[in-house]
Amino acid sequence: MNSKDVQGISVIAIADGRNMGKISHIFFDPNARKVVGFAAAEGQGFLRPKTSEEMIDASEIHSLGPDALTLKNADEVAGSETTTAMDHLIDAAELSKRQVVTEAGTQVGTVASIDFDPKSFDLLALEVSTGLLKSHRMVSAADIMTIGTDTIVVRNSVEHAPAEPGEAGRFVVGDVDPTT
Repeated sequence: MNSKDVQGISVIAIADGRNMGKISHIFFDPNARKVVGFAAAEGQGFLRPKTSEEMIDASEIHSLGPDALTLKNADEVAGSETTTAMDHLIDAAELSKRQVVTEAGTQVGTVASIDFDPKSFDLLALEVSTGLLKSHRMVSAADIMTIGTDTIVVRNSVEHAPAEPGEAGRFVVGDVDPTT
């Protein structure tokens, strides 16, 4: 699941069918390398100002699908783990502004988004904009050495690996096109 696809989807409580709002923030733990929580905001529209935000821990989520994040019961959502850890978490929107460099100091690009597993919420890859005609490439989580406060450092092999077509037209470093 890509952070760009999750931003703005509805949050639905299964128990009563209540729409709790839309995902307004995705919180990433750089030490655990996983998404640990979300914020859902009510309102959020051209003529509907944001009225409040509810914190949701990843552990409280029933399912994360392409169109909605579902919770078993809205009344049982506390978001306490995310709220408590907030001082060391990174909003995915903030992570998207960080530069990516190799361990040798070569600029790779800027983070455009993160890909994470919709069940475990583990980081799978970073989508990196190389700046060349807005092209993007995927950098596997295994190639990430450090997620720092200002910069993300990746293995040198990322710079030299060919970017081949990956799933859904994405480019993943080291992918091989089985049709060739």
